[in-house]
Amino acid sequence: MNLVSKGLFDNSRILSSHNGLVLSKFMKSWQHPHKDDPVVHAIYEIRHTENSLDSYLEYREQVLYSSPSFFFDVEDMLFHGTTRSCLLVEDDFRTCCCGNEDCSLCEIVESSFDIAHSGRFGAGVYTTSCSSKADDYVHNEADDAVFNVMLVCRVVSGRRFYPFVNMRELAEPPPGFHSQVQGDPDHHRGLNYPETVVYDNDAIRPAYLIVYEN
Repeated sequence: MNLVSKGLFDNSRILSSHNGLVLSKFMKSWQHPHKDDPVVHAIYEIRHTENSLDSYLEYREQVLYSSPSFFFDVEDMLFHGTTRSCLLVEDDFRTCCCGNEDCSLCEIVESSFDIAHSGRFGAGVYTTSCSSKADDYVHNEADDAVFNVMLVCRVVSGRRFYPFVNMRELAEPPPGFHSQVQGDPDHHRGLNYPETVVYDNDAIRPAYLIVYEN
């Protein structure tokens, strides 16, 4: 996926109505009772080139029209936490990616996601509707980092499969389901908060960065 090389982000902070919706979703989905409420300092929108977005939109259309009885939303806005090795969007609100291969955040911003990383539901990209759960995976490796940075992603959810057990062998969703496996505490006792897994790189795009502290 190609991103705009200059002006990679729109730094609207929290002033626009769209960013206000992102902020509201982030705060309302902060559910862990032992975590203090976060303080949000900025929200950045990630700008994609037309080509980088086309494959995502084409995939979404395929899922949308894959069933004549498709009565559920195919797209979600979900959270993803990862490791940041630099001071992206922190050092004077710097918006240039560092190019460090160990910086997962910059890798995702520049190249989107890679399904090759596995987890309890197989090789895929993991997100969650619970921002405080994604916070568990937000890590800073720079000693002088002050803030945390979390990704908000556009995810083609499609028809969701709810596994009752861990299924690491999955490389694609079961037949009849659309590019996603979602663990849910009502269905899977190994999870306290929901996780959503997609198995196609075109099923997800990073959309926003939330800069916060807690």
